[in-house]
Amino acid sequence: MAHNLAARINHGVEMLRQGNVAEAFEAFRRTLVFLAAGGVGVEQALGVVAPDNNNNNDPPQEPHSRIQPVPVANLFPESNDISSIVYQSAFRVWETETDHTILSLVLLFNTALIYHSRTLTRENSSFVQKALRLYQSVFDSVANTRENLREKSLVVMASLNNASQLYMQLVNHAQAVDCFDRLRTIIELVQQFRIVPDDFQFFLIAVAVENDDHDGRLFSAPTA
Repeated sequence: MAHNLAARINHGVEMLRQGNVAEAFEAFRRTLVFLAAGGVGVEQALGVVAPDNNNNNDPPQEPHSRIQPVPVANLFPESNDISSIVYQSAFRVWETETDHTILSLVLLFNTALIYHSRTLTRENSSFVQKALRLYQSVFDSVANTRENLREKSLVVMASLNNASQLYMQLVNHAQAVDCFDRLRTIIELVQQFRIVPDDFQFFLIAVAVENDDHDGRLFSAPTA
């Protein structure tokens, strides 16, 4: 069953890469509904209960390769505003992936990314709240420990980064700073892990931009 979930997620990512946002969203939505309906227990899916993988005979996979970024920059309008550093890749997984936590976190992030993209093209506050709720589900379900973050750090960092951008959009200073602080902490924890270099560099730059902006420009309210 988990293999089928991986295939559903990857189909959605491919549709997203091709620009078919509606079909991608429907693939992710159907899979979320399946999880919520009990096809996979919600507690187990989010890692509250460890999945039983004792019968998994698949070859071992390097942690950083189990979650693979796929650029989908066509989702977002071009912007020259350096403060809007949004991570614009969706995540696919190995077709043989059976870890329900990884599958669920990837699914939640990918769905959030679609809502996030719509916040920049449509004035609909519900999209912002839906994206934030899904991003938060990702980083709140994984404790900041080396063991839990080893295979999930990339999707957690992406969720924290993008949530911080949405909080800046809402001019919620405290929550944006909190996300950046948590992102810094995770970056420190994963220095020893083998993360895709370009993606890791992205988060280092995002944090550096925030660090250099002590005058409050990132968090200033938009002028009329």
